[in-house]
Amino acid sequence: MTIEELLNDPGITESGPLKVALLRGPIYSEDAGTWARLLQYRAPLALYFIQIGLELKLNEDFGYAYLDQIPPEQPGGKFGTLFARRALSFETTVVGVALRDELLRRETMRLDEGPAVMPLEEIVDLVQAFLKDSPDEVKERDRWRAAVLGFAKLGFLKDLQSEKKEFQLRPIIRARFDIETLAALKEALTRHAAKSTD
Repeated sequence: MTIEELLNDPGITESGPLKVALLRGPIYSEDAGTWARLLQYRAPLALYFIQIGLELKLNEDFGYAYLDQIPPEQPGGKFGTLFARRALSFETTVVGVALRDELLRRETMRLDEGPAVMPLEEIVDLVQAFLKDSPDEVKERDRWRAAVLGFAKLGFLKDLQSEKKEFQLRPIIRARFDIETLAALKEALTRHAAKSTD
């Protein structure tokens, strides 16, 4: 098969852009056309990525898909590292914990409100609830506003470009901060706050 024939194959022309999109970042169901193609080609895509040590994580219930490095101890994880795992900063972790906790609260209370949307200032309030009081409240709120905006740039929040400066909480927060991780991080933050007040 020639390159021209290969590139004219419908399977290649349809799945090629999906591969590029997934390598760039998560795909969400709100992009209906891309999401439909992703579901259609999920099996060949999963097979393609596993050959380079990546796992396609797809959550239909919450409508997101992303790539994750296969751990070295698992089959397919011995091909080397394609994605550099970067530890989240303290500020990013605190924002993630606060928002994952909020999503968990909504799930527990079965609040069926559609996508979770929060104004920036409410998110800052949530974050500060995890921390000790600061003598310079204005400076501290500025610090956490910047942290929330940084969290959004990582793809965890969608800026709705509204006058109220609202953000939609992306369901992928659940994947990055699962229940076990959330519990461990909350405990670590509690110890950090206690140590800071000594």
